[in-house]
Amino acid sequence: MPHETRSRPQVGIGYHGDLPDDIWDLLAHCHRTPLYVSSNIAREAAVVVALAASMGWLSVVDLDGKGFSRTWRLTPEGGFALRNKGHGT
Repeated sequence: MPHETRSRPQVGIGYHGDLPDDIWDLLAHCHRTPLYVSSNIAREAAVVVALAASMGWLSVVDLDGKGFSRTWRLTPEGGFALRNKGHGT
């Protein structure tokens, strides 16, 4: 059996409620500039950051999967969600 790196088989599975409007601002910010984990913005938006990370839209894991950093970065799935936010993502 191959090693799975995700806790769910598909990104975003498990949450069916309305997304807070703040999530789109957060994703746009992380698209422009990585967000430091210990920044005031990350602290003030902790619930939205947690939701975005749970959806697989933000991550501290490096793109190669071999390390991690102290910044939240937009994942490819997060970029897709941000581009398609008006289409029921």
